[in-house]
Amino acid sequence: YLRDQTPDIPEANYVRSVDFCSGAFLMVRTALLKELTGFDTDYAPAYFEETDLCVRLNKYNMEVVYDPAVVVLHYEYGTSGNHESGQMMAINFQKFKEKNNTYIATKLQRSEHNIVKARSTRTPTKRVLFIEDYLPFRHLGSGFTRSHDIVTSMVEQLACDVTLYPVFRPIGMVEDTYTAFPDRAEVMWNKGLEDLAAFLHSRPGYYDVVWIARTHNAERLKPILAECNAALGRATVVLDTEAVAAGRTMQKLALQGETPQHSLEEMLQKEFRAAQVAQQFIAVSAQDAQTLRTLGLEPVNILGHQQQVRRFTPGYTNRHDILFVGAIHDLESPNLESLLWFVKDVLPVLEQILQEDFKLRVCGYMNPTIDLPELLAHPRVECVGRVEDISPYYDSHRIFVAPTRFAAGIPYKLHEAAANGLPIVASDILCKQVGWVNGTDIVAAQTGNPADFAQCVKELYQNRELWERVRRNALRRIVLENN
Repeated sequence: YLRDQTPDIPEANYVRSVDFCSGAFLMVRTALLKELTGFDTDYAPAYFEETDLCVRLNKYNMEVVYDPAVVVLHYEYGTSGNHESGQMMAINFQKFKEKNNTYIATKLQRSEHNIVKARSTRTPTKRVLFIEDYLPFRHLGSGFTRSHDIVTSMVEQLACDVTLYPVFRPIGMVEDTYTAFPDRAEVMWNKGLEDLAAFLHSRPGYYDVVWIARTHNAERLKPILAECNAALGRATVVLDTEAVAAGRTMQKLALQGETPQHSLEEMLQKEFRAAQVAQQFIAVSAQDAQTLRTLGLEPVNILGHQQQVRRFTPGYTNRHDILFVGAIHDLESPNLESLLWFVKDVLPVLEQILQEDFKLRVCGYMNPTIDLPELLAHPRVECVGRVEDISPYYDSHRIFVAPTRFAAGIPYKLHEAAANGLPIVASDILCKQVGWVNGTDIVAAQTGNPADFAQCVKELYQNRELWERVRRNALRRIVLENN
């Protein structure tokens, strides 16, 4: 499989269970190798002895695993010439077939279309083609963290074979292309939307599920899926809406003082006009699920955010300062809009009423074309950017702020901050999205009201009893709602 291809290609770079690996490099447990009495001497001096050993291991209910993280340089035919090797291969191939005829009979016939199925011996729960805007690195935020969690669960908990496929082709392979995802996920970093039709035709009948992340990708994929209908076979198309955007658009227009040209119902109809490409639908919240059902999109399942609670984190007296976490992809980002508003309108009020020294630290992916420190120029603001481990920031800050003024779906940042034991002040529109109780699970400030937001921050920052109550109850919420 993949002979004479470059070893960098995606198909060669994910871990899988196989029938056999080349004897150029094999590692076997000593005790197991002794139990099987090593290589079969009928193949001496060389060729097919390692193939035969791997087949015997598979018959013994042991896995033979191909691992691309292992790199060796093999000088082919280094111990014998091509002609001599060819003769020995032909002889030993016949021996191998005779010895393993029953095993071979259970395998697929060799063909161009079967080879993609034959490259792994494991029978997966499902084969899933997972299509996202970009490869869902966790640091990108904006729904990509949730997509990453879904892919990880599919691979590690559900034993699915997953192919990650981006709509927008990445510009080259970056350092963490493979390390960021489960090692048994196939990551198609060298392809994009323009390659998808040919890709599907090259794998006819291979996938059980085509998972489309984000509603807008349904429209992009609709003509391609129609063209590749035969190649898709009986694959189920799932549309994971991630967030219903129409309401957020209405909020943004109202914030800007603009009158919408269309009603909410008309905007929803437009947003979901290509949704019929799917047979099943995923919503991120009960509220979004109801919207889909109102539009006649069934069946709908709810898949929210996954969080693991950190129970033992520093207490109130060992913490200082205010934390904001969120990715900023462009100048239209809701995160950027909320930060600019917080620094311009809330910080001046907060400085007057808090009357103690504090910093606002901003963590998260930042588009390198945006000069965030310049946009947020303020002596109390510190732009940290993307960090590999955000836990120390959650552990050292006293409160988390989410001053969002227009939003859709449910805010991952609230669940993550709460799971890390950091109490939150958030706009009331976010509190409604997660369904948490003001003063119990979270502190809710009036959306877009600087004085109220500043007062809420002051209260949570300085009131230890409130701080401990909110932290305790938010942790309980995560345990109940985000397993």
